[in-house]
Amino acid sequence: MTADYATAPERSPDLFSRAVAILPYLLLTILAYCVIIQIAPHLELAPRVDSSVYLYVGDRILDGAVPYKDVWDHKGPLIYYINALGLAISDESRWGVWSLELIAVIFTALISFALFRRAFGAWPAFFASALFVLELRLVLDKGNMTEEFALPFQFLLLWLIWRAADTRRPVSFFAIGAVAALCFLLRPNIIGIPLAFGLIQLWQAVTERSEEAKRSILIMVVGGLSILGIVAVYFLLARALPQLWDAMFYFNLLHDAGKEGSRWGAVTAGFENLPVATTLGVAGWVLALLWQRSRKDRFSPIGILALMILIGLPLEMALSSLTGFYFTHYYMSWLPILALSAGFGMHYISTQVRRWGKGWPEPNRMARALALILTFFLILPPTRELLPEAQASAKQIWELQTYPEVDPSTRAWWPVVRYAAENLRPEQPLLVLGHEVKINWLAGRHPPIPFVYQTPLLNEKYMSAEKAEELIAEMEADPPTIIDTGPPGGFMPSLNTPLNEIPEDLRPLYKYFQENYVYSGTFKEIEWDLYLYHGEGEPIEQ
Repeated sequence: MTADYATAPERSPDLFSRAVAILPYLLLTILAYCVIIQIAPHLELAPRVDSSVYLYVGDRILDGAVPYKDVWDHKGPLIYYINALGLAISDESRWGVWSLELIAVIFTALISFALFRRAFGAWPAFFASALFVLELRLVLDKGNMTEEFALPFQFLLLWLIWRAADTRRPVSFFAIGAVAALCFLLRPNIIGIPLAFGLIQLWQAVTERSEEAKRSILIMVVGGLSILGIVAVYFLLARALPQLWDAMFYFNLLHDAGKEGSRWGAVTAGFENLPVATTLGVAGWVLALLWQRSRKDRFSPIGILALMILIGLPLEMALSSLTGFYFTHYYMSWLPILALSAGFGMHYISTQVRRWGKGWPEPNRMARALALILTFFLILPPTRELLPEAQASAKQIWELQTYPEVDPSTRAWWPVVRYAAENLRPEQPLLVLGHEVKINWLAGRHPPIPFVYQTPLLNEKYMSAEKAEELIAEMEADPPTIIDTGPPGGFMPSLNTPLNEIPEDLRPLYKYFQENYVYSGTFKEIEWDLYLYHGEGEPIEQ
């Protein structure tokens, strides 16, 4: 015992320093869990609109379907394959996708701290990383969004940019292009960070006549095209490349058109959704501008990060507002640059405190104390809000030794799922008219057309008489049972809408419906109507 006690002073400083080094990573992991558990399947019993589409497409991929050709949606292909992976590892349960969300956010928090610690020091790094994790809760929008899975790629890009600015190694620039392509394959406008860095390299190439900067741009382009080329070849071989182009590019250009008047409103909505992060981020932007104006080494690693803030923040805001829509999850793509800006601002202020306090006792401690106080007030209020559910869910999972069961049978739409499962054979098609893709996914029944939701057909610039004819031919070959969700929730016109009130190119489709389908009852719990082809099938008992 005496010997053990005697050796303790020699080992404890090393153990203490290791514990201190690990502590921020542990705390950020806990914060990430506290945020992501709030959207766990046992608490959110049904997926939201976008999430249900990704789950449905992912499920179809596991059955051998090809996105865009066999099932239509207009996001990048990567989100569907992420969902397919999540379903594959969890016996087609949403818990698998949720687990990937948890891993993604934890990885993002840890890599952000690792980057910010090298660039700004430990306390500014923890402040900025905690800000990212806690503000994420405000814009998750129930999770499983393209912007959420882009977060690790965005922070990885910042890490690679820091490394590239420091080492100038070609492999770093190639990796930046490759990771930028992955962001693009999730959602094409989540490319603010690599685009900002590309502009910085172009600026350096022009102002300093740097051949190295020109080569760096070329290497990044090659890195991006290598990934995009692989994906293009895959869809070409699957005979789905024209359909990918049609949905991901052509439709989105039409979908985003005519929203110019709403774009400024979309930006201001971001400030409303992320009040703390935007306030600190804009303050950091101003400090980065002051820092850049006073320095000559603007293309040093820290200078590159300052330029990334100055160029990247307005660029991200502009890209997220292209559609003119105000969806909450759009603002997740702001968080990496806002966190970078807040960390830079904290670093700048700490540096100034040390400089101004040279004659004061312990100026370094004063700077750390300031960072500690700000971090405490940042973390405490939201953590108190998140902790009860996080503790209760952790206890439940521990006691069950597995994830809790998800039971959506109390929802008003559940009788629709039960009807489909009980009255339609697995191979029988089901068309849910509207935007309720969760019914198809939960019931395991598919429509005979690629449009599992049909709202894109309301776009008069996208819809055509030829497309209506194609859809009619597909339904004639395999007539579906139809669930009419009706307006306003269903977005599509009801089947009994007079034809003169239907958009012109959509009228042939509705004429086909009205001539071949018979009203067969209403699901009273949710007021959705059942239509059977020529009345054949099981009506609803009224």
